[in-house]
Amino acid sequence: MKKKIIIGFLVCVLITYIPIKLLINNYAQSSIKQESSKEWEYKVNHKDSVFSSIRDPRSGNYYCVLYHNMSSHFENLDTLSKDENGFLLVTSYETEYLRKHNIKIDKSTYFCKPNFNTYNVDFRELCKEIKNINESKGRDSYSILDKGNYQGWFQTGWAIGSMWNRNGYPEYMVSLIYPAIIELRNNSNNVGFINIALNDSYNFFTKSEDSEYTNCDKSQRLKQFMDFCLPNNESCYYQWVRKEGTYFRLIPQLQWTYLTNQFYNVHLGYSKTFQFELKLNEDYVERKTTEYKTELTSIQNIITLVLSVLLLLYLFILIIKSYSEKKQHKETILQRITKSAHPKQFIDNYDKVKLEIANAIYDKALKTDENDEEAIALLAKEIEEKLGLYLITKGEIKELRDRCNPKNFMKPYNAEKITKANTLYGDLQKENISFSRYVELRNEVEGLYS
Repeated sequence: MKKKIIIGFLVCVLITYIPIKLLINNYAQSSIKQESSKEWEYKVNHKDSVFSSIRDPRSGNYYCVLYHNMSSHFENLDTLSKDENGFLLVTSYETEYLRKHNIKIDKSTYFCKPNFNTYNVDFRELCKEIKNINESKGRDSYSILDKGNYQGWFQTGWAIGSMWNRNGYPEYMVSLIYPAIIELRNNSNNVGFINIALNDSYNFFTKSEDSEYTNCDKSQRLKQFMDFCLPNNESCYYQWVRKEGTYFRLIPQLQWTYLTNQFYNVHLGYSKTFQFELKLNEDYVERKTTEYKTELTSIQNIITLVLSVLLLLYLFILIIKSYSEKKQHKETILQRITKSAHPKQFIDNYDKVKLEIANAIYDKALKTDENDEEAIALLAKEIEEKLGLYLITKGEIKELRDRCNPKNFMKPYNAEKITKANTLYGDLQKENISFSRYVELRNEVEGLYS
């Protein structure tokens, strides 16, 4: 019994703990690898297609208006563009632009100069600010800001967000297009023309068919733009993050795009590019790994519980069976005859002939003395032959078989006893043995030890 218990326990451990424990890490890693690969492929190969319906066919870029009709702040280029030594505070590229278009560096030319430090700024802060302003006023988070007296980048008057993909790279570039220089013509120095120039240029660039930014003044475009810049990165393997070393700078890189008429010229500028790159979200990977391991551990625990219950049930059956055999082992042969031949044993599965035989045997057994071995042997033979019932338990057969096992006589070696034991051991391999034969075998086994 002890051997069976140990074997059962080891089987339970081997089935539940060792294989599943080995599989947990492999399953978690392979699942995460497969899921993350699919997400990478989607974000690299299909993200660009999300913007395809609102992409400008000429430039291939995606545009959207962020704000307009804002209170602006422009200063004269001649005072803004020089340092203490009198040198221009613009790049050589911009200086070339100013010369090429004969832009006068005097009081008739105004340069956009918001009242905040625009050096090394996170572009996502602008998106957050737009969202916060809308929510504070009870508007949809993705509404284009219209009118306001906000400081900082909003002082450009209006701005268009520009985004494009680097072909072959999991990177996106984001920049701000805004009116960088307003040049008043005909020596006019009327500051009121600045607001007119801002409104006219905004209407032209967002509504004219001649502009590549036409129809970009839609809230749906802003939503897509801000969802990209401010994604919910808590539940994804890869996230678009700021590329290390890149910042948003509202120092214009002037482009060859401008609006001109008899009153003014409006020159657009691009802010320094802010770059997004796709990076692995380590926190999410760790969280998913824990989730998978927890899930598999739960399954392991359930299987262990089920097998443990089965093991306990198996042990319970063994205990009951062992108890029953021990109890039966303590009974005398006459008691077993009386119990086995009781007529009630043959009533449920009624058999007239067997019931009559059992009744006769039972009656004789009640009248037989416990010490009358010859009468008991005859009753045992009768119950075995006529009713097909055996009085010797399997436990008794096993116990006798164990005693005559040939290996018991190897040390010290005894050839004669081994030969005899081998014969007896073979006879005791039967599942059922008659009482008379059992008595004979028992006496012969006892003879091996005498």
